[in-house]
Amino acid sequence: MSNELASKKVGGASAADIATQSGASTSAVPGKSTLTSGLADAPAVDDRNDPAKRPPEYAGMDQAIVDLLWRSKDECFKDEKKVPITGPFWDRVDKAFGVKHLHTLAQIIPGARALGVLPSIVTLTDVANYGSSWGIHFKGPSVLPIATNGQWGRDWPQSAVRAKHYNTAHDWYRQDSGAGNPGMHMGVDAGAGDNNIHWDPTNPMESVSKGQTGSPLLAKMPGFNEVIPKGDAIYSPSSLLGHLADIGETKKVPVIGGWLTDKLKTDHKGTSPNASTEPFYSISETIELTHHSRYWSQLETECKAHWVDKTRAAAAIARLDAASAALEQLRTDAKPLAVQEQKPENEAGRAALGKRLEEGTKEMFEALASFVRHLHAEAPNAAAFAGYDNASDWQLPIWPRYDLVVGLQKERASHYLPKL
Repeated sequence: MSNELASKKVGGASAADIATQSGASTSAVPGKSTLTSGLADAPAVDDRNDPAKRPPEYAGMDQAIVDLLWRSKDECFKDEKKVPITGPFWDRVDKAFGVKHLHTLAQIIPGARALGVLPSIVTLTDVANYGSSWGIHFKGPSVLPIATNGQWGRDWPQSAVRAKHYNTAHDWYRQDSGAGNPGMHMGVDAGAGDNNIHWDPTNPMESVSKGQTGSPLLAKMPGFNEVIPKGDAIYSPSSLLGHLADIGETKKVPVIGGWLTDKLKTDHKGTSPNASTEPFYSISETIELTHHSRYWSQLETECKAHWVDKTRAAAAIARLDAASAALEQLRTDAKPLAVQEQKPENEAGRAALGKRLEEGTKEMFEALASFVRHLHAEAPNAAAFAGYDNASDWQLPIWPRYDLVVGLQKERASHYLPKL
């Protein structure tokens, strides 16, 4: 992974005596309001502050996730500037987690449960999703006994793996899920103050060493007499390249980088439910589109007195606002499925969300191009800010286009909006 799982939200530890409760709810039916004993004395000020009274959009959330969020509510609910988010519990969940983070939890918790990690996830300290990997940081009892139980391989060399994870003090182990399959990757606390567990869509590890000789990086290649310590990871060359392609490392290789990305990236075994967090990752990323578009629309509205063609201006703003509203509504509508595991019964719903995302993004780019054409027609020196007047000119991320749009608005109305 390339600097994966940087902190988004921070938090602290919970009492050790509730450590086993995160595994106690495995029999609870997702979507129901059965709480573990650790929540029995939780005060309920109102429905929005009562974890047992879920809003409809959270009905499908795994009970263990509800329990974890409640235990962590005073620790991890902070915005990106680390400012605590206040208010009723479910309001804080709304503000702290986008749909890509909710779906991260929906994939991580079942995976952790299956591997025996869930009882150690006492307090949530971080949730992150980079598209190429997605997971959490957490505090609780040591996970080292789990990491060394034979189901995980210790990464080699640790220094190289740490370097791709911000050099935090974790020792890294990979789930023995089979080369090329999605697999969990766990950072055991070695001084960092918490643990890290996340999904990688392509597991580069072929097997766990039993103490044999060979080469850890060339797997079954003959002619190597190095003793691979028992418990260490033995890598599959093709799956390792697939993993590197996932995280963008192969693009750094001159000439052949693109070929490696296209030809050696695995298909993640097709329909595995943990191969991706789409469409939720991309739906969350539309916040950049709507944030900038709303801002540009506001600035243009403030310039109303300077419009040359009021009909054209009003139409351009209305189209931009409508495109923003559609994507904002999509993020809201995606939440009920984002909190659920990926299963065959909700595949059609995910596909429908993906279609809306495709159509909504296309219309947003059309609206942005229309908006820029309006600005070009309005600005006295539009030639100095040429480009982006066709939908094909727009793509994510859009922040490089920021100066162009604001530059046009400044050129047309700098005397009116000197703050620009």
